[in-house]
Amino acid sequence: MPASRSALMRLAVQEAGNQLRRICVDFKEAIDVFEIIHEMGIELMFRPLEGKPDGFYLPQSTSRPKAGILLNSRRSPPRQRYTAAHELSHFLRKDSAKVEVISEECAFVSQSRPDEEVFADFFAGHFLMPPKLVTYFFRKMGLRKGELDEKDIYRLALCMRTSYEATCNHLLHLEFISLDQHRALEKIQPQKIKSTWIPRLGHNDIWPIDQKMNDFLLLPIVDDIIQVRLAETPSTGYVWGVENGYEGVLSLEGSELHFYGPDGQIGQTGERIFTFRVFRHGNENLYLSLKRPWEKIGPTALRFNLRINSTEKEFIGHYAKHQILLAA
Repeated sequence: MPASRSALMRLAVQEAGNQLRRICVDFKEAIDVFEIIHEMGIELMFRPLEGKPDGFYLPQSTSRPKAGILLNSRRSPPRQRYTAAHELSHFLRKDSAKVEVISEECAFVSQSRPDEEVFADFFAGHFLMPPKLVTYFFRKMGLRKGELDEKDIYRLALCMRTSYEATCNHLLHLEFISLDQHRALEKIQPQKIKSTWIPRLGHNDIWPIDQKMNDFLLLPIVDDIIQVRLAETPSTGYVWGVENGYEGVLSLEGSELHFYGPDGQIGQTGERIFTFRVFRHGNENLYLSLKRPWEKIGPTALRFNLRINSTEKEFIGHYAKHQILLAA
C-alpha cells in the first residue's frame, strides 16, 4: 500500500480520536453517533431508499441553511450507524455532496477507492469502535486477545452496536485477532451464530447476557430477544426473580433453570435463563434479584440490572421532526 494511503488512514484514526475527546465520551457504552450528529446541528433523517444507496450527505449551501445526512431506513441499525459516522467525516472535512454505498471492510482497502472514502471508512470504524471502548468491553466481558470465537465477536458487536463484519475487520486492524483467525471468522454468517441460541430468529438480534454484564446499556430494536443467564444454586433457597417495572418495553417469554450436571444432586449449581422480547420502543431499567421468595422483607443476596434503550425499527424520532433539509 502506498505510504500516502497509509498516512491517510493514520490521519483518519487521529481525527476520530480527537472528535471523541472533544465531546467527552466516557468509553463505557456504545457511541451515540445519531445524538452527536444532532448536537452538531446537522439535520439527520431516515427514509426508505430504493436500490443500493446507504445514505446521502448534503453540505450547507445558500439554498440549504444546514448540512444534512439522510440514512436509508431499510438498512440494519448497525449499518445505519456506520453510514452516519462515515457521513460525519465528510461533514467535518467539508467534502462535497455524496450519495453513498458504504464499505465496512476498512481492513482491506481497495486501491480504486477514492482517498476521501478511505478516510471516511477508517474514521467511521475508529469513531464507533475506539480502542478504549473495545478494551473496556473486553475487560467487562472477560475476553482475551487471540482467543475470540464467533460468539464473542457477535456479542461485542452488539455492545458497540456495530455489524459483525465491521467488528471482525476492526479487531484485525487493532490486532486483537490474527489474520488466520479473521479468515475463519469472516466466513461465519451472523444468522448461523444467532441460531445457536434461538433458531429462526430472522433479521432480529438475540442479546446473550451473563453475570459479568451487570449495568450494561443495551440498544435493541422491537422484536429483539434479550436472554439473561445467571448462576443459581436452588438448594440454598436463593433464586433469581424479576422485579416489577420492566413491562413498559419488555415482555417475559420464559424462565428456566438449567443444571450444569445431572439433575438431582444435592447442592447442585445451575443457570437461570430469562428470555425477554422487546415489544415496544422506549427506555427501561430491568432489575433481577437473587433472594428467598418466601421472605417478603428478607435480604437480597445479589441484584442484576440492565438499562434498555429500545428504538423503533426505522428510527422515527426527534431527529426527523424539524426537517428543512431535502425538500428537494
